[in-house]
Amino acid sequence: MIYPLMSDFQQQQQQQSINAINDQSSSSAEIQVRFITRLDKYAVPSIPLFIPATSSTQQLSTILKSLLTSAEHFTDKDLANIHFDFLFDGEIIRLPLSQQLNERNIPLERLIELEYIERFRPPEPEDSYLHDDWVSACEGYGDILLVGCYDNTVHLWNTEGEHLSTLPGHNGPVRCV
Repeated sequence: MIYPLMSDFQQQQQQQSINAINDQSSSSAEIQVRFITRLDKYAVPSIPLFIPATSSTQQLSTILKSLLTSAEHFTDKDLANIHFDFLFDGEIIRLPLSQQLNERNIPLERLIELEYIERFRPPEPEDSYLHDDWVSACEGYGDILLVGCYDNTVHLWNTEGEHLSTLPGHNGPVRCV
């Protein structure tokens, strides 16, 4: 295979392209973003801002909180236990912003609209009722819980977590109680 020789001008252009790519991933690069939300409570003015391209979701949250406090809607104390997730094109951002955009071949020169939503902690289990198989149905009647399972049984529990009885005899999984 024959490789063409590049002129000095072409080599300079190639080096400038490589430097531009490296600049995009460096910490000094900035990106223009606009924060948007459907949450009226946390709405900020829809103005473009320049932020570091390598901003993480934690840094985005800090920027957003500073916008909320500067608009005098909230104090730092109000926002201390509130956290936000950010979406770009409907996808939650988990990587630094520049990395997320590079993976999708989106230039850093483009105005990026970041939607933000309030992040909630996952629910903590309070009680656990052990079963031999998958639970497919559950219904409460006063202080009694009826639980249908894929092991062809119905289990009776009280609200204190005591197993009262097992009703066998079904020919298939109990999908409704």
